[in-house]
Amino acid sequence: MRATQIALSLLLSGTALAAPPTARARPDRVERYLGQRGLKRAQVQNPIINSDFADPAVLRADGHFFLYATQSKVGKQMVNIQVARTRDMKNVEHLGDALPEKPSWASQTQDFWAPHVVRAPKALGENKYLMYFVARPDPAYVKAHGTADGMAMGVAISDSPQGPFKDSGKPLLVSPGFQAIDPMVLEEDEKRILYWGSNSKPIKAQTLSRDGLTFQKGSEAKEVLFTDENRPFERLLEAPWVVKKDGKYVMFASGDNCCGENAHYGVVVASAASPFGPFAKIDTQKGSGVVLQGNDLAHTDKPRFTNPGHNAIFEDATGRLFNLAGSIDSQDPSQAGSGYSRRVLVLDRIHWIGGVPHFKQGTVANGPQPGPAFEESR
Repeated sequence: MRATQIALSLLLSGTALAAPPTARARPDRVERYLGQRGLKRAQVQNPIINSDFADPAVLRADGHFFLYATQSKVGKQMVNIQVARTRDMKNVEHLGDALPEKPSWASQTQDFWAPHVVRAPKALGENKYLMYFVARPDPAYVKAHGTADGMAMGVAISDSPQGPFKDSGKPLLVSPGFQAIDPMVLEEDEKRILYWGSNSKPIKAQTLSRDGLTFQKGSEAKEVLFTDENRPFERLLEAPWVVKKDGKYVMFASGDNCCGENAHYGVVVASAASPFGPFAKIDTQKGSGVVLQGNDLAHTDKPRFTNPGHNAIFEDATGRLFNLAGSIDSQDPSQAGSGYSRRVLVLDRIHWIGGVPHFKQGTVANGPQPGPAFEESR
């Protein structure tokens, strides 16, 4: 991290640079310091998107944060993969459908979930983007190819982070039930590792090919994180997101029921010395690895946001980490156009103590908070 980023991170974390460690930096000083470096941040308040925007992913590109989400109705139109754009996480522009043309192998179905977008490897050319996504294959495809009758992961290509993305032509992976869902890509030493999983099965990881369109020849899927029905939120684990911190790999995963009347969803953490694990649960509470749960379970005043999960993590212009998640809004817990619970998009800062991630009060912020820093001139 550059010296400027370190200084900004210290100041923004609340520790004044020229003051004792316990002193808090005044907001005006923070804003002045940011302004001197061409940066700004807005005061934001959850929800960042007050409509169904579940299973989010985020990509920082072209001076914006691009946000992606599972299929839902936007107005009266069903959108396969939602895409939005923002600079400050306060003013958000919905850009429509990132995958307006369905894949040939899923042209008749209506389940498009959990996109994850990354810059494409140079093997595909300059300024291209890949979107990994989940879809239900057409019955005809399943019959013709003898695949499992379940969900599948696909990969699509675009010249722009907002799309339109065009499917590569065939699924990357098909599995029984809903095991092959929630893809996430980690770049590590010029390699790309794909994580995925759900359906009360272990989270898996496998190395991708140089172009990112298939798995590396000779590679195998490895089980890296295991469920545990005796621990809270771990009966089912899904939506892995891995970050590297102080030489270790920290995985965020969500469990164990995202939606409906019996929803019970939160984010747990685990760590490993290798991106292929095995990942060991971090006990943040007695017998629990949960780091983010609903306002109702965290016993906060005026609880509003419940069952947060399927998170996505991004870094702002100062190097601080922020978290996005889908959360059921108790003020409007209705079903979305997708047939699942309406899950709005919420934002929270990630704090680190002893290498372990934490959220304030362990829950979703239900009041004004400073948003991520961004470049003012862009």
